[in-house]
Amino acid sequence: MIHSHLNAIYAVAFLISLVDLRLLYLVHSILSIDFMYAVALANSLVTLVLCVVVASECNKYQPVRRTENRCYLSKEVNASMYSRFMFNWVNSMMKEGYSCMLNDEDLPELSVENRTKYILAHFHEHHVTSLLLSLGYSSCSELTIQVFYALIWSIFIFSSAYFLNLIIGFIEKAPFQREPVFTAYLYIFGLFISNVVQSLSFQHVLYIGRVLHIRIRSIIIGEVYAKALCRHDTTKDETKTKIGNIINLVSVDTQKIGELSTYIFYIYAYPIQILICIWLLWRLLGYSTMFGIAVIIVTYPLPTHLSNMYKNSHKDVMQATDKHMTLMNELLHAMSTVKFFAWESQFRFHILNAHENELRAIRSRLMQYLWIGNVWFIIPILIMLSMFMAHTKLAGNELTTTVAFTALALFTNLRFVLDEMPFIVSSILQTRVALRCVVDFLAEPEINRDAHEVRIGKAEFIGFKNNASFQWFYNAPNDTDAGPNPTNLGQIFKLKNLNISFPPGELSIVCGPTGCGKTSLISSLMGEMNCLTGYAVLPCK
Repeated sequence: MIHSHLNAIYAVAFLISLVDLRLLYLVHSILSIDFMYAVALANSLVTLVLCVVVASECNKYQPVRRTENRCYLSKEVNASMYSRFMFNWVNSMMKEGYSCMLNDEDLPELSVENRTKYILAHFHEHHVTSLLLSLGYSSCSELTIQVFYALIWSIFIFSSAYFLNLIIGFIEKAPFQREPVFTAYLYIFGLFISNVVQSLSFQHVLYIGRVLHIRIRSIIIGEVYAKALCRHDTTKDETKTKIGNIINLVSVDTQKIGELSTYIFYIYAYPIQILICIWLLWRLLGYSTMFGIAVIIVTYPLPTHLSNMYKNSHKDVMQATDKHMTLMNELLHAMSTVKFFAWESQFRFHILNAHENELRAIRSRLMQYLWIGNVWFIIPILIMLSMFMAHTKLAGNELTTTVAFTALALFTNLRFVLDEMPFIVSSILQTRVALRCVVDFLAEPEINRDAHEVRIGKAEFIGFKNNASFQWFYNAPNDTDAGPNPTNLGQIFKLKNLNISFPPGELSIVCGPTGCGKTSLISSLMGEMNCLTGYAVLPCK
């Protein structure tokens, strides 16, 4: 605890000393250094040394030892503040990987907070009704730190344009000013330091995002598998088959949600950068900036319309992919039956047709993405041309070297932000669809354990009692209590008046013709069918 307090105290003291040093430099420059100037300079250097020394001190709270997998814990656990900020705790593994090939036993073990068991327990502690809010609450501390680094990155990313303006302005005024040349070197040094801070902040933002990616994937995969063990068997409902395909959920949908969690900081960092860029352009070009804002407002409906079209095309791709994967899984699980009845041609036709539909949907989505990219590529050029035309033709101002190069640097930042907007918009839309699929799957009805007598310990009875009757679930997706259609009661398959006892600890065989209910009998014993009367007894052990 004392290390963190000293880090904060010395960091604040160093920042205050820099303010004093800057004021003294503006008054005295470097031509005359008095006693107060020397004291302020020495205070800044001593405070900087103390910051580095205290921040470099390693923590000793958690010993780095071998885990149950015979691997050492990651050095990030005991890394100092300086080591975390500079990523020095990775150096030893990089040096070892440079000298020899790394194997599984050479890789360090994850810290406790990044293991699936802890992640799921922490998620369940902060679980609320909404899955999205639950993920946010469980990752609140990491998101807060990420916001802090993202704000630093969003501010320092304009340091290049700022120092470029100072350097070019110093060169233009050099023949007519008495300011020492040392000032230009300070500008160059400030440009270097600001770029280093901006780069390190951006790397920390990405690192936190990738950690969140792994954690969120672990949470969703764990929740999906836990739900798969206790949900109703709804394979007879085609709509739910598409939504509840576990393979697509843990592979495609989980990956989409994880990708957005990695780059979620772009959602608020890019708007902040756009506002800062517009403000700097306003200070540089004056009211000519309003013409660029007008171009943004006028062209806004076009990318919005294209984004909606992209969202719809992504839904089509997900539905086509689900259908294709369902057919492939059905073929692989029933390969012997398909070969026995010579159904190869029929399955080949359906699978190829589903594959063609999937390719057409992917092509349509790709075309929508290309259109969005072209629109966001043209918009920054229109903004730059409108501002320069208004600044020179309407306002009658001269486009000096300082204004031109600084404006171009700001336009480069603005163009980069707007170029990345299609990627962010597409990720948000894809994540929205994927999250909807996961939420719908987790909201499916679960097995009614009340219709089963569960005994812990030695099994004395396994089977059905009290004339047990079962039928498959035919409920609507949004109405779990709705019963089957009364007009089709005669067509619904049921198991009636079951009073069966299976001998515990012995082998039992259920045989009969196709369609007589063998699978339904086992499913009803497992609790995967709707119990009408009686109950089933299945001990846990």
